[in-house]
Amino acid sequence: MPVSQEANVLEASVFVDRFLKELRENNAAVFVGAGMSRAAGFVDWVGLLVNVTSDLGLDVTRERDLVSVAQYYVNDNAGNRHGLNQLLIDEFSDLPIP
Repeated sequence: MPVSQEANVLEASVFVDRFLKELRENNAAVFVGAGMSRAAGFVDWVGLLVNVTSDLGLDVTRERDLVSVAQYYVNDNAGNRHGLNQLLIDEFSDLPIP
């Protein structure tokens, strides 16, 4: 194995060891994309924003930058995030325990 590959393997091994230690001590978190929650049966960005885009006169299936759509919704509501916050609470507050 070339030296650079050995170094990468060693770095990965050290990372895994350290990360596992932090997980065991409840000092770490894993951030994953929306695809993970969708595969588990939860709402994805499109499902989450379908009513928001409709309220804005947009078609969620034609939008590509849904983060900007969410910001546009906030801007359209005089900077008030309550609608988005409530949407998140409604969608994720009654999640089953894995």
